Amino acid sequence: MVITPDNETFYDSLWERMNSLKSLKFISITNNKIKLTKRGKEFLNHEDKEYYLGKILLEDKYKRTTKPEIFIQCFNNFVNLSEKEREAVKKKLMAGRTVDYEDISEYDLKCWGKYYKNVSDSLPPEFSDHTSICDKALRSISVGVKNPMDIEILALRQIVKELNETNMRINEHSNTIKPNQNTQPLNHELTLENLKSGDELTNEGLCEIFKCGPQGGMRKSNRTNSLILISDHTKMLYDDRWLGDVLHYTGMGLKGDQSISFAQNKTLAESETNRVDIHLFEVFRPKQYTYSGRIELEEAPYWDTQEDIDGNLRKVIIFPIKLKDDGLKTPISESILLELQEEKEKIARRLSKEELEARANMIQGPPSQRSVSTTMYNRNPNVSTFAKARAEGICQLCQQPAPFLDKNNEPYLETHHIVWLSEGGDDSIQNTVALCPNCHRKMHLLNLEDDKTKLFDAIGERR
Repeated sequence: MVITPDNETFYDSLWERMNSLKSLKFISITNNKIKLTKRGKEFLNHEDKEYYLGKILLEDKYKRTTKPEIFIQCFNNFVNLSEKEREAVKKKLMAGRTVDYEDISEYDLKCWGKYYKNVSDSLPPEFSDHTSICDKALRSISVGVKNPMDIEILALRQIVKELNETNMRINEHSNTIKPNQNTQPLNHELTLENLKSGDELTNEGLCEIFKCGPQGGMRKSNRTNSLILISDHTKMLYDDRWLGDVLHYTGMGLKGDQSISFAQNKTLAESETNRVDIHLFEVFRPKQYTYSGRIELEEAPYWDTQEDIDGNLRKVIIFPIKLKDDGLKTPISESILLELQEEKEKIARRLSKEELEARANMIQGPPSQRSVSTTMYNRNPNVSTFAKARAEGICQLCQQPAPFLDKNNEPYLETHHIVWLSEGGDDSIQNTVALCPNCHRKMHLLNLEDDKTKLFDAIGERR
């Protein structure tokens, strides 16, 4: 075919995409014939393509790096940044490529500097040149291939965790990734006999212990006479909800009405008589399976209406299940719960107003309940009381009077640490201000640098 001005752009784009797939080893091109590789087939069949692609990108880069210790710390520190800080680092990294230099703000530069300082501080003194290695690690070296720093954050955190856990290193002779000989593979010490609530497994570890298949939310194992239920809270399709000590678990079947006589729906429905052991895992971060314990049916299954994988309304089976022997739900970190909520809200924001209304109207009954673990700080009451007295009833951000008087007839203001305690801020009068409820919420949602500077100025402090 002759390439004309009309189709030249199309073929340039097609060629770029083909080269991307080839660089990822998803396809091979021999004698002008394109063949799907084993890796390409695995990608197409994988249930979490974002995780699989990210794992490939990081492992391929890890094989090529000359400083694996620095590579690991680049990602350890990147995934621990806040969402806003990660975006700032991304902008600085892409300056001159997809971002104009004039669009780089002082805040972006500050976050960039903070990130590289954290990487430097986490490395022994003898390591140098970590800046260029981090640049190469976070960016893609091939046109059209996704930047590792753009991998969805929950998936990226899990991939980085796995790199740390297996202690991967480059073999000098074969140039392949091998676990450190002094470490054991993840889950090596766990067995079906000693598995306890709160233990975390990879998908591979779960399959090894229960001798079950690697996919699906309801997995039957004849070898261990077990049915493994997986409640994946990172997915939007099923609406599994804890109400008190009972998990209302959605049955098996992605498309169309579900059937109680189908596959593992039948196994679970008959679990009181078939003597199959039922085990529950929950997923709060991609590819991280947290064991809850052995469960049993609390009540008879019932029907509900939910969307299927194509967005069509259908009938689903809800199994009310409860942990055996009065077991308690495993508490999760408050930060993980907030991350989950944030990711789900991002997905919701992509929907139209009509789609949102339709989905919202489908939700009936009380919300899901969850016990969380959180870090509490023992704040000094003298600092808080002084900060409010110093403000004299005026919010130190918007400079407006307190919105109302409290039950003691005092102006209602809330104390706030300009540099959060969770980020190493001091519980001192030099770091504490009094704000109205609106401004307090704004600081926790946005935490803008200009506002922080304004607050330090308001109390006569300079950073």
